[in-house]
Amino acid sequence: MLFKQVLALVAVSGLTATLVRKLSHHHAKRRVHHEKRQLRDDVHRWEQEGGNLPVQPRTR
Repeated sequence: MLFKQVLALVAVSGLTATLVRKLSHHHAKRRVHHEKRQLRDDVHRWEQEGGNLPVQPRTR
C-alpha cells in the first residue's frame, strides 16, 4: 500500500514539474515574441520620425 502511494506521489510530482516547465517555456516564448514586436514597432516609428538627423556643426 505504501509503495502505491509513493509511486503515485512521484507520478504526480513529475506531471506537475512537466506542466510548470511547459507553461514557463510558453510564457518565455510569448514574452520574446512581444519584445520583438515592440522593437520592430519602435524602429518603424523612429524611421517615420526621420531617423538619425544630420549632425549640425557647433557654432561658437
